Amino acid sequence: MSGLRPVPDAVFSDRQCAAARAVVEDLGGPEQVHLAFLGGSLAVGLGHATSDVDLYVVADRPPGSSAVLTRDGVEVHVLTLDAAMVTRLIDVGSAYAVTGADRGQLNLDPRTRHGLVRVLTGWRLRCTDGWERELGRLRRDVVRQIFMAHHAAQFAGYAEDVLGALDARDPYTALASSSLALTAAAEAALAASDDIYLGDKFLFRRLTRTPVTAPWAGPLWALLHEPVAAGDPLPRLRGLTDRRLRAGNLLLAWCALEGWSAPLTALPAPLTALPAPPAAAPAWRSPYATPLRFRDGLALIGPGESYRVDDAVLRRWRDARPGDAGDDLRALAALGLLGDGAPEPAPPGTTPPPGARPEPSFAWQPRTDRLPDPVPAGPKAGR
Repeated sequence: MSGLRPVPDAVFSDRQCAAARAVVEDLGGPEQVHLAFLGGSLAVGLGHATSDVDLYVVADRPPGSSAVLTRDGVEVHVLTLDAAMVTRLIDVGSAYAVTGADRGQLNLDPRTRHGLVRVLTGWRLRCTDGWERELGRLRRDVVRQIFMAHHAAQFAGYAEDVLGALDARDPYTALASSSLALTAAAEAALAASDDIYLGDKFLFRRLTRTPVTAPWAGPLWALLHEPVAAGDPLPRLRGLTDRRLRAGNLLLAWCALEGWSAPLTALPAPLTALPAPPAAAPAWRSPYATPLRFRDGLALIGPGESYRVDDAVLRRWRDARPGDAGDDLRALAALGLLGDGAPEPAPPGTTPPPGARPEPSFAWQPRTDRLPDPVPAGPKAGR
């Protein structure tokens, strides 16, 4: 158990559902209301005493129009959606398409991610045959993968910030960035466990209720809330940022391996995986390396080089401990992917182990020496 008390799920009540159905009827029959669903925190069990009853409709009304209608004492917040926008969301969630060259799904804006969650998890009250077929293209496993990859990319960026801040002797940015990185990894683990939602305020409620992540909720809370004094020496702060990042990239490795094709069913016991100092046999992973699965390959992203790796290499990297022997581990260490502290550049001529090779397109920020081509000018309007 995590040691943290789970909060019981709270979903829409029968009275709230009845009020929403009454609003749908008032908006018109199937000829006028083509799709209607309840969404938001109550749709996924995360409601509380003042949660809104959010009703989304695709109807013969202006998109974007909203109203708060009261039925039987229940306030129903109604938002009319643009049918084309819903179709675009379904397109996004129909196939995982992230590659080194195409990162559109990796960089989805919050509004699009919110929309995906609402459409995916909504309680349907009305759905025409046409919308039933259209929504059949939206795949839960794809949305799960998009969210895992998005949060892994966030982790990579924050890990690089930690490294740069420590080098600049800036403990404030290093601590804040390591906290954000670990939060992103926890979100990825939830998505891997098929708990798909977003919103920082719900993080630990979701961690404690999801069986796979519940044992980790207590250790993650401790890592994120460990007291730090303003005058603590930098080595002590580095110890904390290292432990946060190593906890995060361990979770991400499980997401990319065991949690990718199907939802995670288990994680390693946190007390074994995250020994508190000065316990023996700590992880040997570089804190600054990030596993991320692209459609066209599995990546181990470092702050310098990034590598295309196979599953066996990633698993070996994930499970490595100081003292483990093997030419493959020595090669990973020489590349800066294993070891303590800031990674050193690999010596010239260092050869990656079998199953790994440099892949610049998998970098968190791929380098390029040219700007995009200009957009062709359209025809000028007549005067």
